[in-house]
Amino acid sequence: MSLIRKLFAIWVGKLLLVLCRLFGNKGTVLPGYGARAIYPGVLEDLSRHITKGIIVITGTNGKTTTADLLTHIIRHTSHSVVHNLGGANMLTGITTACIRSTNIWGNRALDYAVFETDEANIPLLLKEIKANMLLITNFFNDQLDRYGELDYTLNIVKNALINSGIKLFLNADDPLVCNFEQVTKCNTFYFGGDFSDFISDGVNNHEGKYCAFCGEQIIYSKIYYSQIGKFKCNNCGNHNHRIDTLASNCRQSPNIEVDIEGIHLSTNLTGFYNVYNVLAATALALHIGIDENTIIKAVESFSASSGRMESFYLKNGSQAVLTLVKNPAGFNQILQAITADKEEKVLVFVINANAADGRDISWLWDVEIEKHIIKENNISRVYCAGQRSGDIALRIKYSLWPQDQLIILDDYNSQLREMIREVKVKKYIICTYTALFQVRQVLQANKTASEHPNDSRLKQNIT
Repeated sequence: MSLIRKLFAIWVGKLLLVLCRLFGNKGTVLPGYGARAIYPGVLEDLSRHITKGIIVITGTNGKTTTADLLTHIIRHTSHSVVHNLGGANMLTGITTACIRSTNIWGNRALDYAVFETDEANIPLLLKEIKANMLLITNFFNDQLDRYGELDYTLNIVKNALINSGIKLFLNADDPLVCNFEQVTKCNTFYFGGDFSDFISDGVNNHEGKYCAFCGEQIIYSKIYYSQIGKFKCNNCGNHNHRIDTLASNCRQSPNIEVDIEGIHLSTNLTGFYNVYNVLAATALALHIGIDENTIIKAVESFSASSGRMESFYLKNGSQAVLTLVKNPAGFNQILQAITADKEEKVLVFVINANAADGRDISWLWDVEIEKHIIKENNISRVYCAGQRSGDIALRIKYSLWPQDQLIILDDYNSQLREMIREVKVKKYIICTYTALFQVRQVLQANKTASEHPNDSRLKQNIT
């Protein structure tokens, strides 16, 4: 009986995939939802056909880029891999990916699975699949109304890993994960960097100020961004763990180049934070035995996902760059990358507060607006749109940005579309999650028939 239900679930899932495509939907969630409703054990059954390893990637920022890049590297080998594309990182999205990759009998063998998932989803996912490796990119405060305090999220992940036998891959430069190895008893590997040219001027994350072991304030010798850096607790001696995979010699011109374990990597990504995404993916690729030349070629040809500093060349001759923001740490890094661009530009903030965005938008006051949105960074105007256009406009007003160059677009659809058509300087459009895809549709409708030859080299990611 269970076999019949499993097969029926797979067939319904595959039918829903076809129907979603016919109606112009990516179909990243609905097929998995339908299949699980018919046979709740479908993901557990399909995951048993992954022969070499199931890799789970989680964290606050960067998990999409890291998972996409690792999948891209694996696909440059002879190995087969299943991956939940499009940021569909809950159980339904992961189930959809498995249904897409299997055959109609549900017994197709695949070498690897790379599953991106939300931090709070880790306990549920690990109950259904037998993961071999878990990589955590970082932890930052993110949508407190949905996930609660960061300590709560940290404990959810730690408790799910205790005595799990999973190989754990952690950022040695993030003090929030330094007690994971001790608590979980997992076999742990660390990646980290030495980036003397990218030192920030302070911690912008209160959680990163205190020792995970004793609770005393830790001291930083170097801070790269937020709480990521080189640290030590003078009370208990806690400090950065050993680094098993080291990145160094990072350069931006504007795209990132970096040396990782002696391998020189050139990327299509900009923004310093992406160095850690490349480092994390490379660390795992090396661990599973992928050779250096394959990694070099794969990293060089990789472009990030839609809406992650995605570039559009428009019919009016201008360029628009679209990106997602969801928390202060990521927002600050996006602004840093944008203001490093010396072209004249306008900034467009489209801020919603739906459930998927997080209804509490007080985190906007933790963004370093005063540091980045200044005339010296060649910003001519700032536009504010979306459900919470007034909130982001108020935040920018208090940074002392000139009010006559701060424009609120009350009519989200018509005024935003008109601005995109008429403004001929470069536009950086920064959106929360539910606004991202709507704005992307507007940009798609206004872009030229052919993209700029260097388009892929302008993309980057944070989520």
